[in-house]
Amino acid sequence: MESRDFINKYDYYDWINIPDGTQAAVAKYRQFSLVEYNNNPMIEALPPILSPTEFVDKVTKLPLYEPSERELKGQERFQCIERLSRYFDPLQKTIDLHQTICVLLMSGYLSRNILKPEYARCSREIYSSIQALVHYYNTISLLLQSLNNTKYQELNY
Repeated sequence: MESRDFINKYDYYDWINIPDGTQAAVAKYRQFSLVEYNNNPMIEALPPILSPTEFVDKVTKLPLYEPSERELKGQERFQCIERLSRYFDPLQKTIDLHQTICVLLMSGYLSRNILKPEYARCSREIYSSIQALVHYYNTISLLLQSLNNTKYQELNY
């Protein structure tokens, strides 16, 4: 068996140093053959969609093995067993899950296109709703605090 290392998923991006001492990925925007995925910066900045074969090639991790290890003493061969903890050979369910996650991710971003006015309108509505809930929570909290005040407990509400 040959060992295949996982290809670093971060190699797709170019990296820059930012003032706080960390690194940030520089987005690479690209066009898709499916028109609904184009003109959406959140989708266009995603890495390429992997085919099932490419996915298997990238995530498969085979353990190191030398045929001569069969001649090792038992306690040495026993140490080789630990290598299996790093073994990964994706099942068909894993491949299906990868494809499902890709479809869900892309379809989820379709309605979150920052270039469309309806996205900005919806974002403002959500923000306003959250602000209203915070105000409502603060009002209820103050009311409960006042009811717990010993001065008002005598009134037997």
